[in-house]
Amino acid sequence: MQMIFASLFTLAAAAVASAAPTTRAASCPEAARFGALTVTPTNGLAAGSAISGKLDLTCATQKGIKPEFIDYYLNVPTGNNGYEAPILLKHSTPASGAASDSFDTTLPYATYFDAGYNVYAQLTYPVSGSDGKDYYVTGGVLSPVKITPNNN
Repeated sequence: MQMIFASLFTLAAAAVASAAPTTRAASCPEAARFGALTVTPTNGLAAGSAISGKLDLTCATQKGIKPEFIDYYLNVPTGNNGYEAPILLKHSTPASGAASDSFDTTLPYATYFDAGYNVYAQLTYPVSGSDGKDYYVTGGVLSPVKITPNNN
């Protein structure tokens, strides 16, 4: 009886151990490959407002993305009339293997229109080429914010 119990325990432990990688992978869907960006506040922003962001790089790291640079931009993704060039909020060089990155800044005194805005975190990271040399690609994640227009 003791032998059967030990064997069942061993099988149960093996099943739990083999399920762990599946659970971890399931927690990082492909859509999160560039991380998860949280921005505060998301409403009531205007020129001169304080704004903060935190970029969780856990999923990016699990997917093999190790950014050398992270640039945070304020941009108008749709309906841009040509006057809303992306505004760089912060340029960052994260530590190798960093699990997160963040920024704290104020919105510049730019002209804001009645448009949807995003804070966009653009990751620049190396990929190994077929010749063994690295080349750089970019990808990113965004978070929508509401900015009070001041174009009157």
